[in-house]
Amino acid sequence: MSELKHATVALLEQIDWQAVREESAQLLSRYVKFDTTNPPGREKEAVEFMADFLTGEGIACRVEESAPARANLIAEYGRGEETEIILLSHADVVPAVEKDWSHPPFSGAVADGYIWGRGTLDCKGLGIMEALALVLLKRAGINPSRKAQLIVVADEEAGGRYGAHYVTEELGEGRGAKYLLNEGGVGTDGVLGNLKAFNLCYGEKGPLWLRITSHGPPGHGSVPTPENANVRLVEALTAFHKRRPRFTVLDSHLKALREAAESMGGLKGVLLRILSTSKFLASLLPRFSSSHYLRAMYCNTAALTMLKSGYKENVIPERAEAVMDVRLLPGESAEAYVEELKAFLSRFGSFDVEIIAAHEPSCSTLEGPFLQAVKRVLSHLFPEAVFMPVLATGFTDSRYFRHHGVQAFGLIPALFTKEQIDSIHGIDEKISIRQMEDGTRTIFALLAELLLP
Repeated sequence: MSELKHATVALLEQIDWQAVREESAQLLSRYVKFDTTNPPGREKEAVEFMADFLTGEGIACRVEESAPARANLIAEYGRGEETEIILLSHADVVPAVEKDWSHPPFSGAVADGYIWGRGTLDCKGLGIMEALALVLLKRAGINPSRKAQLIVVADEEAGGRYGAHYVTEELGEGRGAKYLLNEGGVGTDGVLGNLKAFNLCYGEKGPLWLRITSHGPPGHGSVPTPENANVRLVEALTAFHKRRPRFTVLDSHLKALREAAESMGGLKGVLLRILSTSKFLASLLPRFSSSHYLRAMYCNTAALTMLKSGYKENVIPERAEAVMDVRLLPGESAEAYVEELKAFLSRFGSFDVEIIAAHEPSCSTLEGPFLQAVKRVLSHLFPEAVFMPVLATGFTDSRYFRHHGVQAFGLIPALFTKEQIDSIHGIDEKISIRQMEDGTRTIFALLAELLLP
């Protein structure tokens, strides 16, 4: 592994990281206080807070409203015409029930070495890391010849219509940028055995949400019939979900395993390298078909998430509905999946299958200067951690930028415990002050590696 540039090391050494630690905690505490629960979002005030911080530091930015009380931030720094890297985060958060929390979810409490609150991990913490890293370059007197953009969007938690979609499609921002850093992957400490690992997200599956409807003659509950719409729907979907999984090994899966093998070294690295051959891995995966994690990583998946039917205890309804959350691997087609599903369901009768929403799977390359820069930075700052790229089973705003040719990756660059990761969208979400410092330092070093000659 090659070492960091001398300029990057020199910059890292001149920063007062203890002061950065305190500043990042204060900024995040204030940022969390804005209740941006989506729906309805109301991100504008939070975005304006970020804009005030950046403009106060001399970084040009603008706030773009996409709907009443909803806004996105675009900031730029550097002298280049083309954007070398976008630092992306979102300002909205999922709901939180205050009575369940140790500290109120929008208090931004700083206690026991942590900043507590909804969004500290997903993903206001990352937003502060990125903004502060950019500001630190400015404070150090660095005006790079290559340009960086910082974009904070609305509406990620509801699909991105007023956020990343608006920014890329309506404003035309982010197109043509080389690289993007976003959420989607994290560093983990003790989640995989005793390993410390950085799980850089290089791609994500595509969500396909389907509504499936069965029909049958209505009737009195005292006279059951085999044409009962409820029974037909339940039988068909039960059979569909009991099918044997069909594993698919992608080239990106194998490249990710080879990256992990190189980083890990030793006997474990040798075993991973053996795994990273398509024939061997394909033959092995069916033996672990009961693993939900492997199914999600190597298969198209379908989760039954909603059922709706009936209106009275003694009436057989004429229709029954189900909603399935399907996630497709890169290279898979939503249309082909729907046709396959229809053919399967036809064995049980007539069904309507409606696409509620569909987004293409997306993937970035595990080769090139960005990946090498990330590995250099992580190796320098976290020499004890291994590098393990992953394909995300969920989806992020990165997909909007990959659609326009941007090489987008996800990583909140600090080491988190399983308890913290489980709190994302859960209870007592929090990030430590030390993790805020680590993440800011990592992004600062990555910017230096990418932007400085």
